[in-house]
Amino acid sequence: MRAMAKKNHEPTTPPESPSWKTAKVTLPKIGGIEPTLYVTLLYGFAFLFLLFLVFFVPGLFSPFARVSITSTPPGAAVFFGERAYGYTPTEVSVPSGETIVVLKRPGFPEFSEKVLIPNQPILSWLFPAHLQLKIQFQPGDVEKILTRFESDLSEISLAAPFEENRQPPPLFTDLKNDLLACGLSMEQVREQLKKFVTYVNDFYLYKDFRLAYSEELPKDFESELAFWENQLTNKPFLPIWVYHNQPLTEKYNLAQAPFWSELKSFMNPLGSTRTLIPARMSGFFELPLGIWTQGPRDLKDLPREEPFLVPYRFSSSRVIIKRNLITQGEFAVFLKSNPFWSLTNKDALIQQRLVDDRYLEFWEGTNPPNPSEPVVNISAYAAEAYLSYYNLLNNVRARLPFDHEWEAAHSLNPGIYEWMANPFRSMEFVLYDVDSVRQAPKGVVRSVRSNVNREKGINTIYIRGALPPDFCSPNVGFRMVIE
Repeated sequence: MRAMAKKNHEPTTPPESPSWKTAKVTLPKIGGIEPTLYVTLLYGFAFLFLLFLVFFVPGLFSPFARVSITSTPPGAAVFFGERAYGYTPTEVSVPSGETIVVLKRPGFPEFSEKVLIPNQPILSWLFPAHLQLKIQFQPGDVEKILTRFESDLSEISLAAPFEENRQPPPLFTDLKNDLLACGLSMEQVREQLKKFVTYVNDFYLYKDFRLAYSEELPKDFESELAFWENQLTNKPFLPIWVYHNQPLTEKYNLAQAPFWSELKSFMNPLGSTRTLIPARMSGFFELPLGIWTQGPRDLKDLPREEPFLVPYRFSSSRVIIKRNLITQGEFAVFLKSNPFWSLTNKDALIQQRLVDDRYLEFWEGTNPPNPSEPVVNISAYAAEAYLSYYNLLNNVRARLPFDHEWEAAHSLNPGIYEWMANPFRSMEFVLYDVDSVRQAPKGVVRSVRSNVNREKGINTIYIRGALPPDFCSPNVGFRMVIE
């Protein structure tokens, strides 16, 4: 009994519960095929499918090629079909197949040609097909290229000064490439580049100009001055231009040196022989043939800041200048005969960039608010259209005044700005050239002049500014000069 009782009190071990670690899965046979065989086959098919996806699918379903495209001149807009692909030189991915490549560069005939973009069916993502295109434009229109260049340059130069992280585009380099592609020699290109030297008013513009002109980057002040004295002869204020286009550190060093005091000998204003005389036409006075002084008459210090107004001798032909600005009443007569410039056509004028949205503000049709007051809120284009109409009506040659002609009439200026015929070039008073006295081409920023700076309370004839030719301002009018 004791033995049995003892046996009943012995502990018992519970049975082990199932565990995933010890469980075994046995795949069934499929069609009599052992699992080891068909699993191996499945892995093989999966691997082959992955290879197909990686190496074949891109070439079969998204075929493309890497196309390298260059052009002479460079900087052309690239199109394959209807899609834009940037500017030359460039390398881009283009869908395979037959397409049309189009290159556009202002001033040059459009290039268009059918091309077959190849494909690489195998490993196209690693080793795509390549195609290289080298496009030579037909010679362009030199005058159109120069006009567009001056329009762009006139606006860019107004944005100076530039900085390391905000530099102007390489306009002079692009112009050099364009002119060479038109068949001009490098010597001819340099002659064209020199015509735009008065727009160069910043170190970064100067770097581009120097590189385009001589294929060399600027050096120190003395070297640059010696170089340009050989290229731009008879420019007494050339050192000021070279100084202004130096980097800031060089400017600072020069300002501390005897450089400025040595230049003061150039700054003696020259006497003027010009006097105004009454004209036969009522409301006009005559500017006779003669030589007079353009710019300030009393300059105590050298102009270290823009607009660098310096005196120089100027020879001018005979003209007659209207004493007063064109009035609203006079402009209203023009509008009645020229509906193209009327307010009913304002949207079309804005679209063509001939005026802006303030054109003839406060007018009602052809009715001016104050007929005897100067006409304002008109663009330079509208002013020139009025003068063309006046020419046909009176059989004369009327135009806007040049800067020097306006200076002769400054005492009659009622205090608002006036449109000038010539472009605004901030350095033209330093590097004067006969070529600068010409009417501004279309799109080029215009000079505007006034004898009153209302903000600063200054009454002087040397207030000078610049506006785009389509700009309409309540502070800008115009007067007439008849040759």
